[in-house]
Amino acid sequence: MTALSCLDSKLNLGVSECKKLPQLLKGFITTPESYTITAALAASGTQWQTDIKAAKNVRIYLWPKWAINFENISEEQIIEETPLTAIGVRPGQYRFKYWFRENLEIHKAMYSHRNSGGRVFLIDDENKIIGTSDDGGTTLKGLLLDTILTEKLTFNDGSSVSKTGVNLYLSDNEELDRNGIQIDGSGFLSSLFPLTTAELTIVGTPSATEIIVDVTSKLDNVPVSGLVVGDFILNDGQSITGAVESTTIPGRYTLSGVGLVTGSLELVAASSLSISQPFETVEAVTVTIA
Repeated sequence: MTALSCLDSKLNLGVSECKKLPQLLKGFITTPESYTITAALAASGTQWQTDIKAAKNVRIYLWPKWAINFENISEEQIIEETPLTAIGVRPGQYRFKYWFRENLEIHKAMYSHRNSGGRVFLIDDENKIIGTSDDGGTTLKGLLLDTILTEKLTFNDGSSVSKTGVNLYLSDNEELDRNGIQIDGSGFLSSLFPLTTAELTIVGTPSATEIIVDVTSKLDNVPVSGLVVGDFILNDGQSITGAVESTTIPGRYTLSGVGLVTGSLELVAASSLSISQPFETVEAVTVTIA
């Protein structure tokens, strides 16, 4: 067994004109603990967006763009001081607090992530994505989370707005201090879409040949436009042969078929949706046909 050497752990300091440190943090992406992405794929938005739309057990979450404020609440380094010296006890842990101003539905969505772990990629106001790599930068992963603590809603007090506080507690400071890595996301971060829950509402009385449905974002009731026939599933193996969006009411679709019977209507998986902005139906809507 080879003993640890202090000399082996020291890196050359060098001289550099590149002062590219992480800056003011404005957002983040949370991932499962096992999630990794290659540096080559991380350099464009395609893989990030694909992984946002992935199945629930492996998907990543882009949190609201962007926070209205950020606080560094990290623990200070613990030092034992004696009359003769100062000794480092432990380096302290990274802890970050973000403030988001969204709406009550998004507050509830953020609160549902409370007390969860996994990993997190930090995003700064220069659109750098900050994570870690244990293979020299070929493969990237987020920083290991101890926990996410979403706070209760802070109400408008007459001098500051209502907002949601989200605290990130990291588990291992050395992932950043020893193996931190940052990549440039300025070419694609603003174009990434977070996954949004869609709500389907049946309009009128469905028949064996026609179903009229409104599709809206559950977060703000904004219509979801641009869907095609392949975006809808009527369970029990029924075939929908047509889907026409209203020209006067955005997000209202007339679905057609033959011999339709009572069943559950929902959208296909977000990864298969025809539109670029990802939506998914958490709850299918019941279609009752007499």
